[in-house]
Amino acid sequence: MSKYHGEQFWSEIRHQTLQGWRDISDDAFDTLRAIRHDREVHIREQRACERRDRQMQRRDTEL
Repeated sequence: MSKYHGEQFWSEIRHQTLQGWRDISDDAFDTLRAIRHDREVHIREQRACERRDRQMQRRDTEL
């Protein structure tokens, strides 16, 4: 697929997505927002845990 056709494809997908969002009810949108928030919190917690693990490993190797 050429760069032009790829950009054209993504422009069409974006347009369809924006049109679709207008058709979503407020309740469904609130649900999607809550799901996204929960996922962001989960990812932050995972990263914090991984960071703590790396710090502990560094401390162990320094001793």
